[in-house]
Amino acid sequence: MIDKVNLNRLIGQALQTEKKVKKKETVSEVKKAESLVEISETARKALEADYEDLSQKVRKIKEEIVKGTYEVKPEKIVEGFKKFFS
Repeated sequence: MIDKVNLNRLIGQALQTEKKVKKKETVSEVKKAESLVEISETARKALEADYEDLSQKVRKIKEEIVKGTYEVKPEKIVEGFKKFFS
């Protein structure tokens, strides 16, 4: 005969088992989704970027701005927009 304590224990075990099963299903779904992830061409280029070279360019521009010698070139801005929007 099942008493109240044993019944509560069985219900608790059933709930724990259900949580574990749901968690395993969720992990399985995430693993499936992970295998479908693709990296865009833009992201690939960003991964391949030479950040040391970029850092040097930024430092140089900052120095020129501080000295007051930085020259804004509208043509370069337009070129950048063209690359960005094409």
